[in-house]
Amino acid sequence: MYYEFEDAASFAKTLANDQPQSETDTLTLIFLGVDHAADVADITARLQSSNITFCGAVFPGLLDNGEVKTSGALVTCLRMSAAPTVISLNTDAGVDAVTLPDLGPNHQGTGLVLFDARARDAGHVLRGIFNEYANESNYVGEGASNPLALDAPCLFCNEGAFAGAAVVAFVDEPSAIGIGHGFARFRGPYIATRTEGNDIVELNWEPAGALYRELLHEVAPDANTEDALLMAAKRHPFGLTRQDNEDIVRDPIEVPSDRVRCQGHIPENSIVHIMRAVDDELVDASKNIFDGLDLTDVNGGRCVVFHCRSRLSVLADRFTEEVDAVTRKAAEVVGSHGDVLAVLVHGEVGSTGDTLPQMHNKTVAVGLLRDV
Repeated sequence: MYYEFEDAASFAKTLANDQPQSETDTLTLIFLGVDHAADVADITARLQSSNITFCGAVFPGLLDNGEVKTSGALVTCLRMSAAPTVISLNTDAGVDAVTLPDLGPNHQGTGLVLFDARARDAGHVLRGIFNEYANESNYVGEGASNPLALDAPCLFCNEGAFAGAAVVAFVDEPSAIGIGHGFARFRGPYIATRTEGNDIVELNWEPAGALYRELLHEVAPDANTEDALLMAAKRHPFGLTRQDNEDIVRDPIEVPSDRVRCQGHIPENSIVHIMRAVDDELVDASKNIFDGLDLTDVNGGRCVVFHCRSRLSVLADRFTEEVDAVTRKAAEVVGSHGDVLAVLVHGEVGSTGDTLPQMHNKTVAVGLLRDV
């Protein structure tokens, strides 16, 4: 449900009145528009004084009835398996620094992972969660951000408002997960023979920056400025090779002469390809993201849609077509009694539980939560 409000006080009061406060197993999930980024701490404090369990994040855009909105909030209620857990992204300890909840025997619900996209890569936290629970859950999630400052909170729950962290909430609702991007392999394979975190330093033992810039000048000969070169890079991201699945996209965010800096971790000695964007293929991948998913019992349930904002830089005018197609299909699948929470994000997570959940870039992830 979409809430429109003027200030933190009115929103917190309305939300507290609307949500079931006597049900201890209910989680209120809140996706907050970026216009309210300055109100995160205030909203959090007011909700803490109510009797609801909640978690949420700030997003650059809320997708509601075909519109991209920057104000208001999207809200739904889910059956909670355990209270949300806050995990720091700024230390190597990750999940080892917290006590993860006991989900009990035969848990087959869904893990919602909200993380600060501006902080250190969340991959080590995802690995820690998977090591703890293995295939007990599917996973879906996204990267949030607060544009006011790097240390401004973009995540919130009953424990407080946070930056540089991830909030993980397990819900007792089975799910069907869809994830896709539509980029195709263009050049490679290459071995990332030297990496430093999110930086590719060498490809096939050669300087990665020089090799990549040469390719960009080949596909965009008129790219005579650094900004133009970076725009060409947006249509030619890197793909971490996966068998039997689409490659995991890594979005170049800087292309200095000696390396390529990506959004997301690049494991050393991983096999990568340089990808290419064909607009029709990107849009089709999003339109078809529900194909093949088990839609049993999803009517009347919830659908979360995490749509990477950086696809706008590739698709331009066709981005609206893509977003509209995904959100319309989501609404059709869950029906008039269901909820769709669709947002623009900075990084996506999606896994059916049989594989390690990964961070993705330039991707669309959907989670259909069953009403059973």
